[in-house]
Amino acid sequence: MTSNNPCPICISEIQPEAEYVLPECGHRFHLSCIVEWFRRTQGGPCPYCRAGPTNDTYQRLRTQSGIIKLW
Repeated sequence: MTSNNPCPICISEIQPEAEYVLPECGHRFHLSCIVEWFRRTQGGPCPYCRAGPTNDTYQRLRTQSGIIKLW
């Protein structure tokens, strides 16, 4: 089962097990896409609405991916 919304970064449909929801704005992304986005932008805002991530968001992504390094 897939969501009806594609990932705003890669435009592919998001599988529920590969999904990450940014708590600041509720936008959904592939976990791998949003991790790469934060790496490239050094912790920049949501690529869809530009809501700024919190330190809590960084911690969740580090825990989920196990490999994220923002700085």
